[in-house]
This record gives sequence, structure tokens and C-alpha cells, in this order.
Amino acid sequence: MIELGGGQQPAAATDLVKDVSEDTFMQDVIEASNEVPIIVDFWAAWCGPCKTLGPMLEDAVKKAGGR
Repeated sequence: MIELGGGQQPAAATDLVKDVSEDTFMQDVIEASNEVPIIVDFWAAWCGPCKTLGPMLEDAVKKAGGR
């Protein structure tokens, strides 16, 4: 596995996963992607696979400490 940002401390778990809105998308996603890789999960409440994938992505990000 390739590890990026080896000298950085892992982010706090609460900082890793964000629910963003149209108003905050530019800052929370686009601008933040200049500093670190960003994963965006577009989902819908009625989407069965989204209900499975979302928690799996959150767990993976938290276990990896945002790296």
C-alpha cells in the first residue's frame, strides 16, 4: 500500500467524515482536496446499496485515520 503524508498525525475521527451541503461543498470538498485526497459519496435515503456502502466507507476512513 502507498502511504501519503507519512509525517502527519492522523486527523480526529470527527474531522474525517462530513455531511456537506451545496453551500459548503466548495470549501469542504474542492478546496480541501488541494491538501488531502477526498472521497465523495453521493447517496440518497431511498438507495439500498447506499445504506450498505456509506457505513463501510466511514469505517474504512476512520480505521485508516484519514490516510
